[in-house]
Amino acid sequence: MRHYVIALGLLCCTQISYAEPDPFVSMGLFFAPVSEVESDPGNSIDGSGFGARVEVGGALHIHGEYLQSSLDDPAGDVDFSDTRLGMTYRSHMQNGYILASAEYVSLDFDTDDDQGIGVHLGAGFNATDSVALYGRAGMISLDDLDGPELRIGIDGKLQEGTSVYGEYRTAMLSADGRDVDVNDLRIGVRFSF
Repeated sequence: MRHYVIALGLLCCTQISYAEPDPFVSMGLFFAPVSEVESDPGNSIDGSGFGARVEVGGALHIHGEYLQSSLDDPAGDVDFSDTRLGMTYRSHMQNGYILASAEYVSLDFDTDDDQGIGVHLGAGFNATDSVALYGRAGMISLDDLDGPELRIGIDGKLQEGTSVYGEYRTAMLSADGRDVDVNDLRIGVRFSF
């Protein structure tokens, strides 16, 4: 029995050593030159927007994110916002990390607001000392819409604590035979403390 306890202790110590060693704060600002909502049958409105993301904690941390877009519709401009608030557990490994995340999601389409939850699994790895690749896949379940969501990105370190990134996110949502795809491309800068 003592051997199992020692082995479990060593395993825990290994995981703790790969976890974020100190609490951190990460703040990102981004421009979304492509922000698009497509719905059946063949309706598509697009535009651009701005947003921010904040993460606070260590291996287990909270995050918040907000995107505000103005979409061009022939009938008139549509304001669209994407709000997220959640918790993530990130386990660092030798050259990257894996993570699990749960979050509150609110997609506000001008007059129609869909709220619910999202759960994601993800991973990232350092391609070089200054370039990292990352991705997340998961599901979103909102009041009227449900479906998978995918996010992929690249992060380039400029100096200690500062990086630039590019990210593509797509959510393929549906309800009652109606499909709604939400896509955006983000270009931003991230500061870590």
